[in-house]
Amino acid sequence: MKVNEIVQKINKITSVITSDFPELNEYIDEVEQEKSLELSPEEYNTKLQNYYDNLVMILRNHITKHQLEQKDQRTKSGHL
Repeated sequence: MKVNEIVQKINKITSVITSDFPELNEYIDEVEQEKSLELSPEEYNTKLQNYYDNLVMILRNHITKHQLEQKDQRTKSGHL
């Protein structure tokens, strides 16, 4: 995937987190979106992809956890 595509995906997921899941804002890092002089293009691409993958994992885990908690609460209150 190209760097600009990854950056677009990062921007989209960080926007979703900021607007819909503000409790996860602490996991959003200020990732330098311009290529660092210290990294090769491949290394920079990998860095961005890893950051995106981590955000996706955090968001999925958060959503899953809350879905399970809601199901557990409904079960305890006799709604299932």
